[in-house]
Amino acid sequence: MKKAWIAVIAATASLGVIVACSGSSDVDILGAGSSSSGSSGSSGSNGSSGSSGEDGAGACPPCPAPPDPACKGTGACNCGPWVCPDAGSDPVDAGSDAGGACTWSAGSNPCGPGMYCAAKNCKQGTCVAVGTNESSNRNPVCGCDGVTYWNESVAAKNGMSIAKGGACGNDGAICNGIVPCPNGSKCNRRLQGADGCLGGNAQGSCWMTPSTCPGVLVGTKSRACGALTCNDECNLIKAGSTWYVDGLCPQ
Repeated sequence: MKKAWIAVIAATASLGVIVACSGSSDVDILGAGSSSSGSSGSSGSNGSSGSSGEDGAGACPPCPAPPDPACKGTGACNCGPWVCPDAGSDPVDAGSDAGGACTWSAGSNPCGPGMYCAAKNCKQGTCVAVGTNESSNRNPVCGCDGVTYWNESVAAKNGMSIAKGGACGNDGAICNGIVPCPNGSKCNRRLQGADGCLGGNAQGSCWMTPSTCPGVLVGTKSRACGALTCNDECNLIKAGSTWYVDGLCPQ
């Protein structure tokens, strides 16, 4: 019996030495501590990260098709939101080239630089080059802007479509000494006679004359209010004079 107790004490002392060498104070003598270590190995952070690591989370999925080929993707994967060209800006129109179709629009030019929309009756037309030559022959036409042009070549040089032949009349751009005309045109303030000169600020219509009036006096011979000499219509309009047809002037 004494020998048996000595064996137990010796075994216990040996186990204590093992525990001291392991440096762990919570090792179960019966081996329970080994199960904790095994659990840590199977369910620790290393095991978890293996199935859901950063490499797997950062992979980009296939991008959906953009709403338009011109759109560019944003974000980490360039899958959106999509940045597309401004919907308000039209792409290059066929009308931007000479000969392309266009639609006349007040205050805008649907054609490219150096061209304008030559549209009959101010509707559908064709892009043509702005005219460079003009004639001084009197053959008025009404522009789509309500201004009467001296002739078609003057309208073309100013990049204006023609609404109809002849002067615009009362439905055209109205002016006087205070209300100006658009785009460099002049106020044609023609009176019915010399008595109209006493009426003060006469109303007129806007006309665009050629750069140079005819060298020889042509057209109706007229006189500006208060003038002693006669002049022709082109020069009187260009000068912004209030004028009338004078029967005493040479015809």
